[in-house]
Amino acid sequence: MKLINNNRLVYTIVAVFTVIQFAIILVFGPTLYYDSDCYIYFAKDCVAHGEPYPVASEIGSYDFIWNVGSINIVALSLFLFHAVTPLYFIYAILKGLSALLLYKITCHQFDGRVGFTALLLYVLYPANYGESTSFLSELPFIFFILSGIWLALNRKKPIAGGILIAIANWIRPMGLVFIAAMAVYYLVARQWKNIAKIVSGFAIMIVIIGSLTWYRTGYFIYQAKTGWMALLQYSVDTSADNDAWYTDAKGFNSVQKDSLWQKRMAAWIVDHPKDYIAQMPIKLAKTYISDNPNFCAFMPDKNNSDYMYNEVSMPTLINSFPHYTWVQWLTAYNLVYYYALMALFVIGCVSLIRRRRWTDVAMPLGVVFFGTAILLFFGHGEARFHIPFMPFIIMIDACWLQYRLLKRAQNH
Repeated sequence: MKLINNNRLVYTIVAVFTVIQFAIILVFGPTLYYDSDCYIYFAKDCVAHGEPYPVASEIGSYDFIWNVGSINIVALSLFLFHAVTPLYFIYAILKGLSALLLYKITCHQFDGRVGFTALLLYVLYPANYGESTSFLSELPFIFFILSGIWLALNRKKPIAGGILIAIANWIRPMGLVFIAAMAVYYLVARQWKNIAKIVSGFAIMIVIIGSLTWYRTGYFIYQAKTGWMALLQYSVDTSADNDAWYTDAKGFNSVQKDSLWQKRMAAWIVDHPKDYIAQMPIKLAKTYISDNPNFCAFMPDKNNSDYMYNEVSMPTLINSFPHYTWVQWLTAYNLVYYYALMALFVIGCVSLIRRRRWTDVAMPLGVVFFGTAILLFFGHGEARFHIPFMPFIIMIDACWLQYRLLKRAQNH
């Protein structure tokens, strides 16, 4: 017990985890995923115009409003350092701090042993390496989400926690999932006043972000406006009717397009209710079937490939077995690790519910439940989409593993 509560050991593990992230950046270089590459492009445009994203004069020409915070973080790096290279290392530090925050939150929710187990599961998880070689939104999003939850729970500052969750939402529009999960936790814990506080903090920051953008552009923009476009495009493309007119939005600016696509999505659901429901199992499978995207970071020709994911995609892994490259073997090992984490999460949730440990299970299960529901009803399936849920899945896994170890020790 003394070993597990030793802060020096915990901080040493986090430091080593972070240094390995640095080494991966230096050895393997940047990973130019399409989204990340586009963030750099728009960030350079922001610096050229001397204003944050979205640039007021270009709202009419954007196809859509992308992840606002993600682009502005890159733009800030360009403004401060005249380069994006330092940001890779800043993201590596945020990754390390996310591991530390997971440990601290888990210690608060359970105890030191469970917290230490969660930390070990997190740093031994292969998918947690290589993420800082790109500027995809998941890494900073998770950092601000965990920071907000840490402030709300560990520091008893739900208003400040709500503010940080709103900043995470600015980076990637999934903040409501975590606000809902925290509200369920406070409800179960009978801390009803904290529900209003965390929602208030979230709302205050949304108003601040949106108002600042409105002052510059004339539009109240506080997050990406890609959801309705992506959902409608996916729905139409996978429908038997394939009514392409639904997605046509010529003559509208990027903000107007979002409203138009929202209305057309509602109309499409009315016209295709069976298709809408039938797509949900496919979305669920695509979201959780694999955990491979981050391994593109280790491929030697990653930035010269027409389809970067090909080597680590599920069809390629199945067809190439057992003649794998070392990256494919690492990916396959990670899949086994990932499936074990998911199986333990289900077992752990059932165990906690059977023992009526409602406050322990409420927040992590709420994150996965609300997050999955949002993706099924308002999103489309991609393996990347489950990444923000993994720290909370690991919390439950660590709790169950420690419960089994303790039970075995008592039986002996």
